[in-house]
Amino acid sequence: MRAVVQRVSSAKVSVDGDIKGEIGRGLCVLLAASRTDGEAEVEWMAEKITGLRIFEDDQGKMNLSLADVGGSVLAVSQFTLYGDCRKGRRPGFSRAAAPQIGNALYQSYVAALRDAVVGAPDIDTRALLAEMRRLSPSWMKGCTLRECWFEPTFHKHAGKLCNGWPAMRAYTICDTSTPSRPI
Repeated sequence: MRAVVQRVSSAKVSVDGDIKGEIGRGLCVLLAASRTDGEAEVEWMAEKITGLRIFEDDQGKMNLSLADVGGSVLAVSQFTLYGDCRKGRRPGFSRAAAPQIGNALYQSYVAALRDAVVGAPDIDTRALLAEMRRLSPSWMKGCTLRECWFEPTFHKHAGKLCNGWPAMRAYTICDTSTPSRPI
């Protein structure tokens, strides 16, 4: 897999004027899968990107990860990252995954991001959700928070029943700052 990762204060993707995904602070990730990629590469890439310490701490040093800053991810499928221009004048894409396989791996990557960023077995999500609703319901405009249960297949909580409160929107991982269309 190949990824171009850009730290952003906000980002959005629109098609014909229709916003497909929008985030506040976080990462914009252009992602491409190769013919040889599988679930192991998807899991590795999700762990690597969510763990990158590329956000500034109080001292101005890049020391914080996506989870540390409560950031979001806008993931965009971009097969052209495997374009090869070494020969001729037209790029070749023979190393890129076929469209169906590339899309399946992209969807797996988005799911892996959800597992990496949201939920852990040691968090009381009901209490957390109740407290969030009590403190400031205005920041949750256009967002529905609901408890979900899942069992990660990787990550430090692999095989454990976890629950979380994902605020999921189109291509958005845990972002509640801006309204967009549901997945």
